[in-house]
Amino acid sequence: MPTLAEALLSGRLVSGFRFDGDPLALADATIYVPTRRAARALRGVFVDCLGGRSAILPVIRPLGEFDEDEAAFEADASAAIDLAPPIAAIERLLLLAPLVRAWKRRLPAHV
Repeated sequence: MPTLAEALLSGRLVSGFRFDGDPLALADATIYVPTRRAARALRGVFVDCLGGRSAILPVIRPLGEFDEDEAAFEADASAAIDLAPPIAAIERLLLLAPLVRAWKRRLPAHV
């Protein structure tokens, strides 16, 4: 991760892109990483590389993990998620009760 951040900041990663201390330069970049954990780690690496200088960090998006809360704030998010509406609480309880009863019957008597 530090190598990636340093390469982006120095201009070695993307030709024509250089940070050069411009606090807005990184805001134009989008970096895709495999997980949210990697995204958090990369943000920390950028903070360390910047050494206390102010800058707007690049957009760091995890692949393979969809964050519904984050998507709710994006303009085109409604097209990205096609979820069924949640069921009512009472309906959920009525559907779960027989499943719990069946599970309880299979438990040993001492539980």
